[in-house]
Amino acid sequence: MKATLYPLLFAATLVCLTGCTTPESQSQKLQLRMSMNAVTKLMGPGYTQVAARVDRDGTMAVVIKYDLQKNRPLYLYFRQDELVQWGDIRVLGSMPAPETPN
Repeated sequence: MKATLYPLLFAATLVCLTGCTTPESQSQKLQLRMSMNAVTKLMGPGYTQVAARVDRDGTMAVVIKYDLQKNRPLYLYFRQDELVQWGDIRVLGSMPAPETPN
């Protein structure tokens, strides 16, 4: 009995530990200025690129989206391959625009 119980307990523990690494939990580790590669390594490959553009000054901007639980997407905005903001699109839409340097 013990011979079969320990492997099952080990397997259940392993599944729990790997299953707890969700985009929701990993998003708590995001930091501004992370590269897109670093973000996708942290968050996992399950994202969709939803927008991209090149501004007049040649700056490249990319937006990717992770579909989190409860149908709450997480949007991540990159400029020149650096994470500049992330969050729920409704919250980000109500943020004040960045000030332009004089």
